[in-house]
Amino acid sequence: MTQKVINGVVFYDMPAFYKKLKERGMDTVGIPELYKTFIGLGLVEKVGNDKTYYLTKKAMAMNATYKGKLFHTEPCGEWGIKSFPMLSEHMLESFITKYGNKNSVKSIVQNKNIDWNNIPPHMIQKFRRCAKWEYKNIHADSLYHQYLKSDKWQNIRMNAGDNSDNRCSKCGSVDYIQIHHLTYDHVFEEQLYPEDLVVLCRKCHEKVHGIAS
Repeated sequence: MTQKVINGVVFYDMPAFYKKLKERGMDTVGIPELYKTFIGLGLVEKVGNDKTYYLTKKAMAMNATYKGKLFHTEPCGEWGIKSFPMLSEHMLESFITKYGNKNSVKSIVQNKNIDWNNIPPHMIQKFRRCAKWEYKNIHADSLYHQYLKSDKWQNIRMNAGDNSDNRCSKCGSVDYIQIHHLTYDHVFEEQLYPEDLVVLCRKCHEKVHGIAS
């Protein structure tokens, strides 16, 4: 766990950043989720397969605008990641301001104003627990139902279908094509785990779920 002071600005590697969030009362799930959040925000990207991450052009432009007070490019890693840019105290405050008051799934669902592309890391596991229960008890106002209507899911669904030629993986039908989750372990982040999705026709999908036609 590392933190450094550079030109009067404190920078943290991810373990230190995570510790600071916990100290400030944020119910963060874990360091891996934080990595995914910054990658999902388009601020960090992986080049090659060596688990080394770099700032994106977007992040470098932001860093230049703020005179290097957001990121430090000396990489530090953890959790199997070789290197990851350090994050400043300004990023910490921004993160807490944006996500710190969102402490329950219930309050977010009631607001019906979920940014599905940027689910806070301290909420993602709570969202998933809801989804695993709701897929058998789905209703119009459920969290999972809202997600299925979102542009994010429609794009994921379309990509999954295109990758399988919109053909049922069980019977080969091209009629009434649907997307089935093999697991709900990565729901809301399926774009990162395409292997969790399989294309099925409606009839085969109902059979998988034990629904009588």
